[in-house]
Amino acid sequence: MPKAFEICSQRTDKAENEYIVSLNVTNDWGNGFTGEIQNLSAKPIEAWRLNFDTNFTIEVIWNARMVSAEANSYSIANDITTTPIAANETKTFGFKALKERGVTAEIFNCIVNRVTINENFKSLEFLETGLVLTAFAQYN
Repeated sequence: MPKAFEICSQRTDKAENEYIVSLNVTNDWGNGFTGEIQNLSAKPIEAWRLNFDTNFTIEVIWNARMVSAEANSYSIANDITTTPIAANETKTFGFKALKERGVTAEIFNCIVNRVTINENFKSLEFLETGLVLTAFAQYN
Protein backbone atom coordinates (compact mmCIF):
# COMPACT_ATOMS: atom_id res chain seq x y z
CA MET A 1 0.00 0.00 0.00
CA PRO A 2 1.48 3.39 -0.93
CA LYS A 3 2.20 5.92 1.81
CA ALA A 4 0.96 8.80 -0.38
CA PHE A 5 -1.44 9.12 -3.28
CA GLU A 6 -1.43 11.91 -5.91
CA ILE A 7 -4.75 13.28 -7.10
CA CYS A 8 -4.32 14.07 -10.79
CA SER A 9 -7.71 15.65 -11.40
CA GLN A 10 -9.90 18.21 -9.72
CA ARG A 11 -13.12 20.09 -10.49
CA THR A 12 -12.63 23.78 -11.40
CA ASP A 13 -14.98 26.52 -12.56
CA LYS A 14 -14.54 27.82 -16.10
CA ALA A 15 -14.44 31.56 -16.71
CA GLU A 16 -17.69 32.96 -18.11
CA ASN A 17 -15.93 34.00 -21.34
CA GLU A 18 -14.90 30.36 -21.95
CA TYR A 19 -18.39 29.01 -22.57
CA ILE A 20 -21.86 29.81 -23.87
CA VAL A 21 -24.97 28.17 -22.43
CA SER A 22 -28.32 28.62 -24.15
CA LEU A 23 -31.85 27.27 -23.66
CA ASN A 24 -33.80 26.04 -26.69
CA VAL A 25 -37.51 25.29 -26.07
CA THR A 26 -38.43 22.51 -28.51
CA ASN A 27 -42.13 22.11 -27.62
CA ASP A 28 -44.33 24.33 -25.40
CA TRP A 29 -47.86 23.37 -24.30
CA GLY A 30 -48.63 26.27 -21.95
CA ASN A 31 -47.81 24.96 -18.49
CA GLY A 32 -45.01 22.63 -19.60
CA PHE A 33 -42.40 22.21 -22.29
CA THR A 34 -39.49 20.17 -23.57
CA GLY A 35 -36.20 21.91 -24.05
CA GLU A 36 -32.51 21.47 -24.64
CA ILE A 37 -29.55 23.25 -23.10
CA GLN A 38 -26.58 23.62 -25.40
CA ASN A 39 -23.00 24.28 -24.29
CA LEU A 40 -20.50 25.59 -26.86
CA SER A 41 -16.94 25.97 -25.63
CA ALA A 42 -13.83 27.29 -27.38
CA LYS A 43 -11.62 24.90 -25.37
CA PRO A 44 -12.09 21.17 -24.67
CA ILE A 45 -14.03 20.30 -21.51
CA GLU A 46 -13.71 16.93 -19.78
CA ALA A 47 -16.35 15.69 -17.35
CA TRP A 48 -18.40 18.89 -17.09
CA ARG A 49 -21.06 20.01 -14.63
CA LEU A 50 -23.53 22.85 -15.27
CA ASN A 51 -25.13 24.70 -12.35
CA PHE A 52 -28.01 27.06 -13.11
CA ASP A 53 -31.23 28.59 -11.79
CA THR A 54 -34.57 28.52 -13.63
CA ASN A 55 -38.16 29.70 -13.53
CA PHE A 56 -39.40 26.15 -14.20
CA THR A 57 -39.23 22.67 -12.68
CA ILE A 58 -37.41 19.86 -14.50
CA GLU A 59 -39.30 16.54 -14.37
CA VAL A 60 -37.27 14.27 -16.68
CA ILE A 61 -33.77 14.66 -18.16
CA TRP A 62 -31.86 12.81 -20.91
CA ASN A 63 -28.25 12.79 -22.20
CA ALA A 64 -27.08 14.09 -18.80
CA ARG A 65 -27.39 13.30 -15.09
CA MET A 66 -29.21 15.35 -12.46
CA VAL A 67 -26.75 15.79 -9.58
CA SER A 68 -29.02 17.99 -7.47
CA ALA A 69 -32.28 19.90 -7.71
CA GLU A 70 -33.44 22.36 -5.08
CA ALA A 71 -36.00 25.18 -5.45
CA ASN A 72 -35.46 25.66 -9.21
CA SER A 73 -31.68 25.50 -8.84
CA TYR A 74 -30.07 22.59 -10.67
CA SER A 75 -26.71 20.88 -10.99
CA ILE A 76 -26.49 18.74 -14.14
CA ALA A 77 -23.49 16.59 -15.08
CA ASN A 78 -22.37 14.92 -18.27
CA ASP A 79 -23.14 11.36 -19.22
CA ILE A 80 -21.25 9.21 -21.71
CA THR A 81 -23.02 10.89 -24.68
CA THR A 82 -22.07 14.43 -23.67
CA THR A 83 -18.41 14.19 -22.72
CA PRO A 84 -15.86 15.29 -23.62
CA ILE A 85 -16.80 18.53 -25.35
CA ALA A 86 -14.12 19.19 -27.97
CA ALA A 87 -13.11 22.75 -28.87
CA ASN A 88 -15.92 24.51 -30.78
CA GLU A 89 -18.24 21.50 -30.44
CA THR A 90 -21.82 21.69 -29.18
CA LYS A 91 -23.18 19.10 -26.75
CA THR A 92 -26.89 19.07 -25.93
CA PHE A 93 -28.95 17.48 -23.18
CA GLY A 94 -32.71 17.63 -23.00
CA PHE A 95 -35.48 17.66 -20.45
CA LYS A 96 -39.23 17.88 -19.85
CA ALA A 97 -40.29 20.64 -17.47
CA LEU A 98 -43.28 22.34 -15.86
CA LYS A 99 -43.82 26.12 -15.78
CA GLU A 100 -46.60 28.61 -15.19
CA ARG A 101 -48.84 29.23 -18.19
CA GLY A 102 -47.75 32.35 -20.10
CA VAL A 103 -44.26 32.42 -18.58
CA THR A 104 -41.24 32.31 -20.89
CA ALA A 105 -38.78 29.64 -19.71
CA GLU A 106 -35.38 31.04 -18.72
CA ILE A 107 -32.07 29.86 -17.26
CA PHE A 108 -29.72 32.20 -15.39
CA ASN A 109 -26.72 32.21 -13.02
CA CYS A 110 -25.03 29.55 -15.17
CA ILE A 111 -21.69 28.18 -14.00
CA VAL A 112 -19.83 25.49 -15.93
CA ASN A 113 -17.12 23.56 -14.20
CA ARG A 114 -14.93 20.78 -15.48
CA VAL A 115 -12.48 18.18 -14.36
CA THR A 116 -8.94 19.39 -14.96
CA ILE A 117 -6.24 16.78 -15.25
CA ASN A 118 -2.54 17.06 -14.39
CA GLU A 119 -2.85 20.60 -13.00
CA ASN A 120 -1.53 21.45 -9.53
CA PHE A 121 -1.06 17.92 -8.22
CA LYS A 122 -2.04 17.41 -4.62
CA SER A 123 -0.60 14.68 -2.47
CA LEU A 124 -2.64 12.89 0.20
CA GLU A 125 -0.86 11.18 3.06
CA PHE A 126 -2.54 7.98 4.22
CA LEU A 127 -2.73 6.81 7.78
CA GLU A 128 -1.58 3.30 8.61
CA THR A 129 -5.11 2.27 9.66
CA GLY A 130 -6.96 -0.13 7.38
CA LEU A 131 -7.43 2.05 4.31
CA VAL A 132 -8.93 0.23 1.34
CA LEU A 133 -8.54 1.80 -2.09
CA THR A 134 -10.66 0.30 -4.85
CA ALA A 135 -10.74 1.49 -8.46
CA PHE A 136 -12.40 0.44 -11.68
CA ALA A 137 -11.59 1.78 -15.14
CA GLN A 138 -12.75 0.97 -18.62
CA TYR A 139 -10.82 2.17 -21.65
CA ASN A 140 -12.14 2.48 -25.18
